[in-house]
Amino acid sequence: MKHTTLCLLAAGILAFAPSVHAQVILAVDFGNTVTGSAVESGFQGFVPAGSTNSNTPTNPSQTFGTIPDPQFTVAFPGAAGFRYRSEIADTGSFTYGDLLEDLATNFNRTTYVDSTTRPGSDTFTISGLSANTTYSIRLWSLDRAFNNGTVMHWYNTTGGTGASSVLIGTVTNSTSPIFSSNTDYSTFGTVTSDSSGVIRIGALVQGTGSGQLNGFELSAIPEPSTYALLLTGAGLLVWLRRKARR
Repeated sequence: MKHTTLCLLAAGILAFAPSVHAQVILAVDFGNTVTGSAVESGFQGFVPAGSTNSNTPTNPSQTFGTIPDPQFTVAFPGAAGFRYRSEIADTGSFTYGDLLEDLATNFNRTTYVDSTTRPGSDTFTISGLSANTTYSIRLWSLDRAFNNGTVMHWYNTTGGTGASSVLIGTVTNSTSPIFSSNTDYSTFGTVTSDSSGVIRIGALVQGTGSGQLNGFELSAIPEPSTYALLLTGAGLLVWLRRKARR
């Protein structure tokens, strides 16, 4: 009876394993109101009212989610343009065509504050998150209208700009974009919210152009205790099998 109970317990713990992964809590696709600009499936559109390829809204922001669900606000602290470039067809394992066809641009990205040439201002912020919590983030950066090898350096500026900023990763704007997967033209890293539940992201452009941000995906990271529980279940199952062989 005891052996059966332990087997069921181990099986129950391991059955929980498939759900243990980074859960996407906010996926945003930047675009505008021109014909052809579409929102990627599974993402929410950030589309400022009246935004076109020729105007640059000041301090645009948008809130996602409804009460009582969590509400997250994405905001640009300065002027940002929202541009539509051209249709990108899905091919094979690449299915993020709508995500990469439009973008946010013209944000503050060339203010150097020290010799390390790190960003001196925030590009955009995400608020409404849990305080002092680490998340994973993926940022897509492609502008097909300026395929000139420009490199986008994305920084976590939550703890401060300049020397206090932390590099998330870089994306090179290729001269000949060839899409093979949905992670092409993106970078991935972790960011930690401040005591107010805010994450700040800064950008630095190496090359010409105004920089580009097609969209991002923010995910919650499972707690260490979750992994500990899975290890316990696996260990219990191994012990039971060894005991059964004796």
